[in-house]
Amino acid sequence: MLEALAKTERFRNANKNAQAELILWCLFEESGRQPIGLTEISKAFESVHLPRAKVERLREHFRKSRNVRRDRNGYAPTREFLESCEDIFPANSQIPEEIFDTGSIQLPAFVAPERHKDLERMVRVYAHLFLLENSMRGLIENVLQRHLGIDWWDKASNAEMKRKHASRIANEESKKWAPTRSDFGPLYALDWPDLIKLMRKYPDQFLPFLGDINFLHRFEDAGSFRNVVAHNGVLRHQDDFELIRIYYQNWIDQLSGL
Repeated sequence: MLEALAKTERFRNANKNAQAELILWCLFEESGRQPIGLTEISKAFESVHLPRAKVERLREHFRKSRNVRRDRNGYAPTREFLESCEDIFPANSQIPEEIFDTGSIQLPAFVAPERHKDLERMVRVYAHLFLLENSMRGLIENVLQRHLGIDWWDKASNAEMKRKHASRIANEESKKWAPTRSDFGPLYALDWPDLIKLMRKYPDQFLPFLGDINFLHRFEDAGSFRNVVAHNGVLRHQDDFELIRIYYQNWIDQLSGL
């Protein structure tokens, strides 16, 4: 994500202090919104082929900056600065607005009119999570089939995963009228944490795609949001919507070289 940031016009045209704030924002998002230390920010300049920033100068600038807030564990962007950075990566994570036109959908009885606004917001979250989860499945099947062969599922899955798969196939077979997930492959019978577990089980095989297997920790957190969406719940805080968009963009950025 840092390399992508360094290529943006906003970063290239910024002075050293403004670049430091942008790097703080980038590291903050990559860490799952954890405070960042000055030394880490200083070293990050080298990772984008720039001279390392001096820690004392960073401290002095951050002390005065309206874009940075101090935390006992480090530094973080202010809410206003986070909002100003929303469009830094306008590229491939943008889904055309017309896809989300829900105005013509008639509300059924017992659904309050204000739920229409919830629908407009949640359909965007669903779109990102739908594409993210299916990208994860596609990556897992691709990597494990090449590594383990055609019987990759039997070799890679544990007893609990096999039980889920068998149970859901049996359930589908008893309800001929219902749509099936098993037609798409065994990974569609698994839950979000199972997908993470499979990737963690073969770190060497997934490392060329993920760069760092610890990259997956943020997607463990995303599973909680996914469950709300899957059960037609509603996210209430703007930060939650922004977090899903960031998770989605992070995944795209990480796999962009494939």
